[in-house]
Amino acid sequence: MCGVSREGGTAYGQEANGTRGGFLEPHLGDPDRTELLDTCLGSVLALPPEPGRDRDEDGGDTGYREVLYGDTISALKDLLKSLLQRSLTPHGLQDMFAHLGPWIKSSKEHERQRAVEVSAALLDFYLSKLNVSTVIPFYNLGVLIALFSPRCSDSLASVRQHAIDCVYSLLYIQLCYEGFARDHRDEMVEGLKALKKGLEEPDFTVLFHTCTNIAMVIGKRIPPEQLMSLLLAMFEGLADPDKNCSRAATVMINSLLKERGAVLQEKVKLQQEKVELQQEKVELQQEKVELQQEKVELQQEKVELQQEKVELQPLASLLPLWHKCSSHQGTSGIVPVIKTRLSRHLRHPPLGPGASVPQAVLPPPLSPQVLWPYLLEFVTPIPFTNALTPLCKSLLHLALKKQEEGESASLIRYDLNANLPSPHALTTRLLVVSSQPYAGDGRGAAALRLLSVLRCSLHPALEPLWSKRVPVLNFLYKCIGTTLGACASKDLVLKQLQELLETARYHEEVEREGLASCFGICAINHLEETLAKLEDFVKSDVFKKSVGLFSIFRDRSDNEVEKIKSTLILCYGYVAMYAPKELVLARIEADILKNIFQYFNTKVLGIKVETKDLTLKLCLVRSICMISQAIYNGAKCGDFVFSRKAELVAQMVEFIKAEPLDALRTPVRQRAMVTCTYLVYPSALRESRSQGCARWSCCAHRARPHSPVCRVGLTAEPGCSRSVGC
Repeated sequence: MCGVSREGGTAYGQEANGTRGGFLEPHLGDPDRTELLDTCLGSVLALPPEPGRDRDEDGGDTGYREVLYGDTISALKDLLKSLLQRSLTPHGLQDMFAHLGPWIKSSKEHERQRAVEVSAALLDFYLSKLNVSTVIPFYNLGVLIALFSPRCSDSLASVRQHAIDCVYSLLYIQLCYEGFARDHRDEMVEGLKALKKGLEEPDFTVLFHTCTNIAMVIGKRIPPEQLMSLLLAMFEGLADPDKNCSRAATVMINSLLKERGAVLQEKVKLQQEKVELQQEKVELQQEKVELQQEKVELQQEKVELQQEKVELQPLASLLPLWHKCSSHQGTSGIVPVIKTRLSRHLRHPPLGPGASVPQAVLPPPLSPQVLWPYLLEFVTPIPFTNALTPLCKSLLHLALKKQEEGESASLIRYDLNANLPSPHALTTRLLVVSSQPYAGDGRGAAALRLLSVLRCSLHPALEPLWSKRVPVLNFLYKCIGTTLGACASKDLVLKQLQELLETARYHEEVEREGLASCFGICAINHLEETLAKLEDFVKSDVFKKSVGLFSIFRDRSDNEVEKIKSTLILCYGYVAMYAPKELVLARIEADILKNIFQYFNTKVLGIKVETKDLTLKLCLVRSICMISQAIYNGAKCGDFVFSRKAELVAQMVEFIKAEPLDALRTPVRQRAMVTCTYLVYPSALRESRSQGCARWSCCAHRARPHSPVCRVGLTAEPGCSRSVGC
């Protein structure tokens, strides 16, 4: 191996310096040039790391290796410069860095360090040789800056220093292509030299702050037509193997969006797709959060532009825009503007009842037939939740107008508008919103009114279901109960409760349910008065007028007394469920359960007569279920001893056994099993005999009368007091 010359380097270095560029004649073709580049880069950049002095005892040998490494890198730079000089164009520069790019992003530190060092030398050489006579576009500026700028936070300090040198050279190359002289000095670009000192700091918090400042300089100097390519290439850096460079890319993207986001409005969708694609490749949670922040920044830029359109354009031309925005999650900034526009037109006189809608909302030729399906599409998207109040009111006016014109049977025409929400989606959306009637400017009430108008168009079965499931009387009874609960006069409360009991139509299910809920809500603040009034009512003439010896021989399903008893039993259940648990628990066994079973069990001449009334039985089961839930949810449930629990479980088991065997799911069986669940669930494991009894009874009574299991018989779980047979 050749010796070392302290003055001229190695013999290899002297030979390389003497023949620099001369061996490239004649001109190489593209395939040969590509092969030469790949071979040289692979041979030099992939060399093992330069050994440190502590690895060799012989200092002279170490010095020789250092010089040899230096001469090798220098020779590579000279070779690349000679190749680049033959094509001092943006295309030639791009071609050169197409070969260097993988080495610049290498996961090995020594390969990255050498590649970025060579790149800095090439760009400086390119700038020094550049002679531009006319203004031409530097079309790949954004791609090249995105290649080097994230490296400003590399784990190696030397890589960081060379990376900012590359950005510095690229920006000056761009200025030359814009027509500035080569010796021109730009104040913003020169500021990168001042930032270079901050890259010496190993603290990555400082590095990321410096990267933000670098991105601001880039954002101010990069041409608008290059900004998109810069961001798209920067997105590739989000999946960089060096996590610091990946985070630096997110920091720089955020800075660029804040600095120059206004020019990217029309290309937001492409940017978002790129971010989502890179997000799938990123593993670190912190980087995913930063990526999500970038998506929000992109969406916000778009929202600001769309908001200006919403404010300035006429309402007629906004419908397609709203439809497009409804598919995006970041359109919350537009919703208040849409809400204002709709509310403004709702307050306009022509939108009043019986008025002509098109003149108020739309200029010709857009008509209600066009407005109706467009507005209906905005009911289901989540971003437009806050605008539902004026939206539902507008749709309600349009629906009433269409009904006046005889179009009530065809309010929703899926054959003409394929994009309309499905009946299930509309029904679910309006029901969910209406569950909170006073939220968001009363959008729940508006949604419920719209659902009332649309119910026949959504599904034929909604018409009878509406009157059954949304009863007006039930709501009014709850209002009365709330009012009585807030009343301070106990005498007035007793008087009103007595009047309700005397005037109720007990044969109607809605009245029974409403009255029971009224008593339950009233018991929240007036428990003693409510229980006292229920007991007094049983002793009154209203209750006793039809009770007699021969009443048991009539068809009890139509008996007024059975309906009254059912209502009273249900009232006790609602009282137990609504009343304060610290007060009602002490009254459950002494008053509530005693009276419930007193109303349920009918005795004639001292003989207990089993009731045949299904309503009475269902009300008893429901009431016991509510009592069980009250005990389970009570604050003092742990201290409360429910001595009648076994008796109630036994009663539920009797109901289950009495049900017909040809149907598994009957109203009584289903509710009784649910009640058993609440009765036995709070029990400790040592009290599981009731649970076992209920479970074995249900299984036994579903078996066929002549099945083997029935012939053998079923035995209750150990500890159960009753034997369970068929």
